[in-house]
Amino acid sequence: MLQVYLVRHGETQWNAERRIQGQSDSPLTAKGEQQAMQVATRAKELGITHIISSDLGRTRRTAEIIA
Repeated sequence: MLQVYLVRHGETQWNAERRIQGQSDSPLTAKGEQQAMQVATRAKELGITHIISSDLGRTRRTAEIIA
């Protein structure tokens, strides 16, 4: 059976500042990169084979780390 997992991007600079981002793009913080690495570990355990991301930098970077 097909399983789909939804993952939010890692923490960004604006998240840390409690600012609303919308479509504005703010880079991942060191904490955000660490969060993505934790998801990557779990994704490997689950045998995830495909990752789809929006075109925002924060989501692309999160997906790159997970992949």
